Amino acid sequence: MSYSVVWFKRDLRWHDHAVLARAAKHGPVRCIYVIEPSAAHVNKWGQININLVNH
Repeated sequence: MSYSVVWFKRDLRWHDHAVLARAAKHGPVRCIYVIEPSAAHVNKWGQININLVNH
């Protein structure tokens, strides 16, 4: 079985993610989120994403 891969880089929103919606129209999707420790200190949203994934 083949599937699409969608990489969530710094934003974990899925309800308005155009690439995710497009991929889902073509079949199964695997989502990847890579935590970048350096990005956590860029702004408050980076730290919020880190906290969300760790809980």
